[in-house]
Amino acid sequence: MSRTFEQAHAFGTDLFGLERFLRGLHSCLIIFQSYPALLALIAPLFTIPAASVKPAYAVIAPLKDQVNVTRRYIRTFKFLDSYALAYGLVTDTAVPKSLETFLDIFYGTFMGTFGMLETITLPDISGVPGLSIFGPEKTIYLNIEAQRLWLFGLVCSVLSNGIKLIKLFAYSSVPSGEAFNVTEKKVANGKEEELNAERERLKKIVDQRKQHRAAVKAKARVLMRKMLADSLDMIIPLGSLGWYVSEPGVVGSVMLVTSVLTSLDTWEKCRVLVEKKHQ
Repeated sequence: MSRTFEQAHAFGTDLFGLERFLRGLHSCLIIFQSYPALLALIAPLFTIPAASVKPAYAVIAPLKDQVNVTRRYIRTFKFLDSYALAYGLVTDTAVPKSLETFLDIFYGTFMGTFGMLETITLPDISGVPGLSIFGPEKTIYLNIEAQRLWLFGLVCSVLSNGIKLIKLFAYSSVPSGEAFNVTEKKVANGKEEELNAERERLKKIVDQRKQHRAAVKAKARVLMRKMLADSLDMIIPLGSLGWYVSEPGVVGSVMLVTSVLTSLDTWEKCRVLVEKKHQ
């Protein structure tokens, strides 16, 4: 079994990874529903007869709705994580109450309430006849409010990660290189053993610098990826609220891109787990 297959297996059995996969599928169905010509274009690649394209297109809408409901069921208790994040930041005295901390608290609160509203309206959107709590009108209203909270949460996330990124580059100092200058004066007349010891010490300093730069780059990459994904995702609630006019195909394309971006951390986590398994 190849490690790539094992990594894909770990990703597929991870709850968040599965939800991201279904989100990607959901976005593809939106794109195909918005641009029927694409379905006819890729049909020959899968040896689908031209006569079967129209019936396949008729399946997209109900399938899209079922995938959306399935994603919501997977996220049933996900909102508790967001509330836990906000509560932890409020109660932890060791966490400095900086601007980005307050933004993270608001982010957790908004996203938690957004997820809670999606969860309590699950019976109403499940498509089961007679199963309803709020009724059609109230369900629509609650889901619109959920989109509003999602938008507020995304804004807080982008602002918080932007501040963290600025501070990362502004205050992340590289280990001092003064030792190099001091060493040059001492090693001129030093013994061979002392020279070897100094070389070893300098090598450790160089390694520390490389590790520091690598750590800063890794943190910056995660922050920038999160900022990009959240910024793009804003198009979805903005469109739902009527604050931005966008075509469904554009929304589907944005969902596809952000699904990939937000899956990368989980994909990397699965890679690390597979590597540890083979050590």
